[in-house]
Amino acid sequence: MLKYGSLELCDLDEINNLYERYLNSGKCIKGWLREGLQTPGYCGVKCTDGDKIVGAFSARPAIEFTCGHEELVRRISEQWSGHRIYTVDMLAVLPEYRGQGVARELAKRLREKMLQNGCQEFVVEAWRRSKENDTPMSGVLKYFGRQMVVGVYDDFYKDIRKYGIVCPECGEICRCGAEVTVVELENGGGL
Repeated sequence: MLKYGSLELCDLDEINNLYERYLNSGKCIKGWLREGLQTPGYCGVKCTDGDKIVGAFSARPAIEFTCGHEELVRRISEQWSGHRIYTVDMLAVLPEYRGQGVARELAKRLREKMLQNGCQEFVVEAWRRSKENDTPMSGVLKYFGRQMVVGVYDDFYKDIRKYGIVCPECGEICRCGAEVTVVELENGGGL
């Protein structure tokens, strides 16, 4: 039976495994996830089946991207100056649990947590995989509110190796892109 709850520090190893399997891997990932879990205002939700985490969705207060992109951070900060903005950390659902409404329920719960923390908008760095040429996260964003695409970047992760990160699809030399979107967090959203 599926159950939902908040991500906690004791979940670190499991979410690190999810992150490294479906997003990026590298020595820095676990420390980065730990830092997020310990950040005041952090919002993270999980879906469990028995004692196994089968899905997780999280966000932290701030604007930050994989591989820096300081100019993009500055541009978004200026445009949404004075707003409490979060950045999505991760969304991962095990393949055997996809298509069962897990991501939708995680989105609903994450939205509630972010609203409780005063979040007004959040930034998504939606991975555009090089091999399948799709954007895995795009379907779940409709549950949050109005989306404003900031830009589509073909080689968003070209510097991934400098950060000690490895793409699960390309390896150290990443050819994946990203669609960067700011989403207005509306009460009620699309759920």
